[in-house]
Amino acid sequence: MLRDATAVICDGAEIREIMARFYRELTVRRRTAHSERMNRALAVLTFGALLTLLIGVVASGESLPSLVLGAVFTALATAGFSWVRARNQLAWSLGYVAVQLPIAFVVFSLNAGVAATLLLVVLVSQCVLLRLPIAATAVVVGLVPFVHLGMSWGEGLREGLGILVAAVFAAIATELLQREQRARVELAEAHEQLRGYAAQAERLATVQERNRVARDIHDGLGHSLTVVQMQVKAARAVLPTDTAKADEVLAKAQNQAEAALAEVRRSVRTLREPRETLPARRLAGVGRTDIRRGRDHQRRDIRRATTVA
Repeated sequence: MLRDATAVICDGAEIREIMARFYRELTVRRRTAHSERMNRALAVLTFGALLTLLIGVVASGESLPSLVLGAVFTALATAGFSWVRARNQLAWSLGYVAVQLPIAFVVFSLNAGVAATLLLVVLVSQCVLLRLPIAATAVVVGLVPFVHLGMSWGEGLREGLGILVAAVFAAIATELLQREQRARVELAEAHEQLRGYAAQAERLATVQERNRVARDIHDGLGHSLTVVQMQVKAARAVLPTDTAKADEVLAKAQNQAEAALAEVRRSVRTLREPRETLPARRLAGVGRTDIRRGRDHQRRDIRRATTVA
């Protein structure tokens, strides 16, 4: 039984290692899935801006170079952004922003409309997703209003303040979404760990309960053998003078041995029952009740055997 317990403890260590690897892989998969969802959302917004540029060029004959640069920005904002984000290196992230920001400025200067504003908002959100230093993100947000430098002072101030508010809102909203998703991933990971720990605790509790019952069987069997031994000695002592009394004592010894054997078999059956059909509380109650009842009988038999002897 002790060897079995040691083997189970070793298995528990292996289970913990397997569970730890599973949790790490699960966390990576969930974070990757979240990143892909954010990338798709920004890609949809970017394509929406490009579509707006296309409609403007087709419908009203707006600047064609703005459409070309918008297409370049869109290609970089989708495939290029995913590649840079997967590298997770500050140098690549800064290089990406350094390329995209001038393109967005030129598109806005050629076609100052909703589409160019959306491109700038997308770039601000991507700065947050790339986990740039706060100072770098603040610089990008601060540069966004300068796309209105060519306007009059009053109009430029009004439009610049509006686009600044939009950029700040985009940065804050993206950061809050990131934190909320990270919290969800961490909560799900903690939930999985708790489930694993609960299963492991149940397994160890079963082993401990079985070891306890095994010790009780050992103690009860020891008491029973002691009683049987004393009764046999008493029977041998009175056998030459009182055969009937010796036979009575031997019968008691036989009954005691049979009762001890029955208790051992009952306890073994209890140990073999599945945990689902026999909870630990019931298991403990059965073991304690049987051992306590057997010990009471054994004490009385010891006293009787001593009196006979």
